[in-house]
Amino acid sequence: MDFLDYYRENLGYLRTLGAEFAAEFPKIAARLDLSSFECQDPYVERLLEGTAFLAARVQKKQDDGYLRLLESVLNSVAPDALQPVVSGAVVEMQPDPAADGVKKGEGLPAGTTFDAQVGTVNTPCRFSTVWDAPLTPVVLADARYVTRDMAEFKIDASYPAALYLRLTLPNGRKFGDIAVSDLPLFLNLPESTASVLTRQLMLDVDRISLSENGEDFEPCGGVRFEMPVLSNGTLFSDAKGNLNGLRVWQNFLTYPAFFKFVFMKGLGTVFKKNTETVDILIGFKRREPELVNEIDLSAVKLNCAPVVNLFKKRSDRAFLDKENYEFHIVPERTSTRDYEVYSVRRLEFFNEKNETMFSAANFYDEDLS
Repeated sequence: MDFLDYYRENLGYLRTLGAEFAAEFPKIAARLDLSSFECQDPYVERLLEGTAFLAARVQKKQDDGYLRLLESVLNSVAPDALQPVVSGAVVEMQPDPAADGVKKGEGLPAGTTFDAQVGTVNTPCRFSTVWDAPLTPVVLADARYVTRDMAEFKIDASYPAALYLRLTLPNGRKFGDIAVSDLPLFLNLPESTASVLTRQLMLDVDRISLSENGEDFEPCGGVRFEMPVLSNGTLFSDAKGNLNGLRVWQNFLTYPAFFKFVFMKGLGTVFKKNTETVDILIGFKRREPELVNEIDLSAVKLNCAPVVNLFKKRSDRAFLDKENYEFHIVPERTSTRDYEVYSVRRLEFFNEKNETMFSAANFYDEDLS
């Protein structure tokens, strides 16, 4: 709405609302009713028009500042609502099974970057891992969703359904030669099917049994499943003030593939030293028809990690002066169109001698250490 509309609206208020107020309080404000006679005095008309002009100016100033006020409130209450949506993906890695870090169960810490070249653009497209991604030399040799013929597994219990996994190691290695505590599973399935299998792993597990080197299955205690996207609810954002449930819901709508990760934890003391092959049978309390004939080797992946097009970077310096109180942050002046600021974590101030004076955090930041 432009200023002329504000002016006409306020001029109409003087006539209509003035008449209503005069009718309600006739002894005090009877002369505010301009509808009963026409004012021929040009000075009075100018006074009314000037009043409408000033009121329109104040109203337009308030309306123009509403978006800025709303942005300030959201920035302190729900910062994630103002931040841009970052591109995300799932990468599958092939670690060297002979590497010492892989054998020790070490992985990629959160924030590990991957660069991808896009066409002829000189600036690479950089992605970083969302959470700590464990790497394992374990190879998945078989995966099935079993609903009948449980007798072939030689177990003393019967389940409506079970997930069968066979684990091996390359080059004749044994499980005693490596440290396996977490087994990161990525359910490479459509979202609807993956959600059903995730629900079964998180809620419907009756018992987990292990068979080593083809021996009989035995119950395995202490093994559990976790969804890293829930334990890392903020994902790549350190924003304060957001409700955790709202944040998880926002993450699901934006990055549904990140909810396909399930970590099998507690395997550190399970395997024997001379074990070459491990069969895992995860018995469920009920059978899901959606999973029948849907689980195979392509449905379960190891050594996968979620990544987003977000990374830390020091921006070029901005020079302060006494005339301006707002300054535009430019990550890199030579490539202004290649970067977009997601959030500002910290400011560092330097003097004329290039010496660090002090650092400043966000105004609403709770961590001021």
